[in-house]
Amino acid sequence: MQTKKLTWEEMEEHRKKGLCYNCDEKFVRGHHCTQQKLYFLDADAPNEEEYESATKEAIEEVLDEKTPIISYNALSGITTPQTMKVKGFFKKQILIILLDSESTHNFIDPRVAKATDSYIHPSNNFEVLVGNGGKIACKGTCRNVKLSMGQYILKSDMYVLPLGGCDIILGIQWLRTLGTIQWNFAELWMTFKISEQEHTLKGLQVGPS
Repeated sequence: MQTKKLTWEEMEEHRKKGLCYNCDEKFVRGHHCTQQKLYFLDADAPNEEEYESATKEAIEEVLDEKTPIISYNALSGITTPQTMKVKGFFKKQILIILLDSESTHNFIDPRVAKATDSYIHPSNNFEVLVGNGGKIACKGTCRNVKLSMGQYILKSDMYVLPLGGCDIILGIQWLRTLGTIQWNFAELWMTFKISEQEHTLKGLQVGPS
């Protein structure tokens, strides 16, 4: 299996130059690598305070956008090498959850909200930016959605959008809470630690979209 390992300094250099971590090309909204490769990324910070400060700054550059971004492929149900689908549960409902590093926030399909009797807090004239440059009206938000994936449990607010090919999307809003992540796209697993407890999420094998 071919792997790529970026040091913290290399990741900072990529971020400052506006380059994609995977293919070294210029990163813009809706970016997709021209060559689809599989990577194993593992970056360690030389100093914990420096890591937290730089990471917070980098993430805030994305999440401070007034308009949340959802990747076009995630919205349309197309699986890419930068995503992984896992099985999860919400109020005893079995869900397909897409882990997507190209979407800025977390999203839930309205039919899941309805099936779980989750209240949708309405949003007037609120839109989500699609990675291809378009916009789609957002129905509102579901607050404190409690998901379980294996032994791992999370609570998060989620924007309500009709999704293709999955029930929930977890984007950078969720990924930034995990700290250091080991994500193997070839074998479809992700490992991270929460309060010194290690969690491993195993991806679902899916056919070509």
